[in-house]
Amino acid sequence: MASNKNSGSQSGDGSINVGGADLRGAEFHVGDKYDGGTPKFTPEQLNLQRRLVIGRRLIKRESLSLFGWTSGLASIGGLYFAIFPFGDPALPPGAHFLFLILLGLAWSAVLAAKFLKQARFIPFLFRRTYLELGTRDGVFLSRFVGTCPWCGSGMKLRNLGPKNGPRDDILVCERNPRQHTVLLDPTALADIEEP
Repeated sequence: MASNKNSGSQSGDGSINVGGADLRGAEFHVGDKYDGGTPKFTPEQLNLQRRLVIGRRLIKRESLSLFGWTSGLASIGGLYFAIFPFGDPALPPGAHFLFLILLGLAWSAVLAAKFLKQARFIPFLFRRTYLELGTRDGVFLSRFVGTCPWCGSGMKLRNLGPKNGPRDDILVCERNPRQHTVLLDPTALADIEEP
């Protein structure tokens, strides 16, 4: 009978290396779930519906980017003149704060346009509403609802995860939000057709 002595290294990159071992009758688990993984559902099975918050396109992606760059440059110029007034200061004392807010809004617009170009689907207001890119580069504000496949209650799409970690787009059941969740793959969604 072969001995069960393990003379191999216990460190590594997580790969499986087998050499000179008897593995008959052994059980292997590969992955991070022991229950066989989570079930997969199609958007049709979830009765997933896109609800446009505003029934039409908000703005073109290029216009959003142009707005961001233009207002960013204007706010930098305004901030400069608010901090270093020219002659008689025409701006009120707290104007520099307003220009800082405008600069933050400008950078948000530039980044949203950049990420929409790459992903076509990004979380927006309070991670409950999403910005989506249509077929002709129009930006749409949308929410998603569906039906829970386990209990038939309503589900809403949320962007959830740790505060400083990666977040996922998850459909959460209204009746049992802790156990009835479905991870959404945004690439499975139909495109927003623009005329």
